[in-house]
Amino acid sequence: MIDKKYPVRDRAATFPAPHYLGLKKISHLPLRELFFGQDTALVMMSGPGLPMRFSTRLIFSMVLLIVLTTGGIAALAYHNITRDSVPRALSALEADVRQLIWPLDATVRAASADVLGYAVLPIVVETIAASEDPSRPPLFGQSEESLRAALERWFASELSTKARNAQIRIIKVEDKGREYLRVDRVGGGGETRIWPHEDLQQKGDRPYFVDTLALPSRSVHVSAIELNQEFGKIEVPHWPTIRVGTPLRAPSGKVFGAMIINLNFDIPLSRIRDSGESDSDQFVVTADGDYIAHPDRSREFGFDLGKRHRIQDDFPGLSLEGMGGARTQLIRNQDGTLYGLAQMSARLGNDGPLVTVIKTQTYDGMIAAVRPIRDSVLAAALFASLAAIALAAVLARSLARPLSQMALAVDAFGQGKTLAMPGSAGVEIDRLAASFRRMADQIEERTAAQRRNAELLDKTIV
Repeated sequence: MIDKKYPVRDRAATFPAPHYLGLKKISHLPLRELFFGQDTALVMMSGPGLPMRFSTRLIFSMVLLIVLTTGGIAALAYHNITRDSVPRALSALEADVRQLIWPLDATVRAASADVLGYAVLPIVVETIAASEDPSRPPLFGQSEESLRAALERWFASELSTKARNAQIRIIKVEDKGREYLRVDRVGGGGETRIWPHEDLQQKGDRPYFVDTLALPSRSVHVSAIELNQEFGKIEVPHWPTIRVGTPLRAPSGKVFGAMIINLNFDIPLSRIRDSGESDSDQFVVTADGDYIAHPDRSREFGFDLGKRHRIQDDFPGLSLEGMGGARTQLIRNQDGTLYGLAQMSARLGNDGPLVTVIKTQTYDGMIAAVRPIRDSVLAAALFASLAAIALAAVLARSLARPLSQMALAVDAFGQGKTLAMPGSAGVEIDRLAASFRRMADQIEERTAAQRRNAELLDKTIV
């Protein structure tokens, strides 16, 4: 008979829990709880009341590591690609403004060459001489009126072949600068016409005429860019013009007047205004920043129409610093939207008005070329993440399975069954299994010894 004071401890007996395991602050734990936690095998406590399986934690850790790695690499690659794309986009904007500005200057230079050539034509010289001295013998038997009519017809043929020229005039000093002859296109670009002499206008007070008369012979004056005026009023429909003039002298050396060509400057301006893309805009502004070419034509030539529209109002941080090479920058508009901007200034015809050609492009448009690369990088990162999740699940289960088998074996061992540890599960798992086997052997030896001692004690007492 066994004494109740000395109960025999079986394999489910409790053992002291080493403090360094940190499982619970109790003095004793059942064998299964000592090694694998409470209630279920391989349960780890991620927080109060939030159990997480070991395999789940392993999968989560592996996936998190791979996602962070691939995401970091993708972000770095996209950043580097975007960083390189912005300078390339700015360089493209710079090349564009260089190409846009030269037709403006070329148009003025071509007109300057025309006016100098017209001024020395023999028919022009003889017409001026006949006007100055009506008693002079007429050239080839023609009177002044015949010469002027022939000159008007010749200028009309010139206008029909040169679309850039809208008017050709000779303006005399006499009679308050009355036009001597005038050939033009209706509305600056329509049908060619020769004006009747009774309709010719006085232009003596216009700055372009006064400034042209002040020049030495064979010199060219280029006026400011403005809307054309007739009879003191801005012509409707509006069309912008530049006047190119050279002084004319009579054979006596006296200043006779000026040869003036009005350019239809809407032709080169419209090519700039209308050639922008969906994510970019192109402008031409004066030295003060007033728009003379803008995608919204209502904002052009506000200084002539009573309400100025300046590019500094749209891009407060922009500086127009006069002559110089093309410049590029990133700049925000009045709404805070980021743009790439290129600008280049030139004085038309060397001594003409200073204009600046500006091209802007949205930042999104600047990096649009790298969006396919970005999408490819993100797709690759997503694929790598999904593959990592699948691989992590497989690896985590393969690692957790031997541990689960050990937990079940320990449970069976505690119930008196044989301890069956998994084999060939990796070096670390094999070592852990060997340690369990040694522990089980020691427990069985101690249990057997306790039983023998208990039996001897019972016999002694009996």
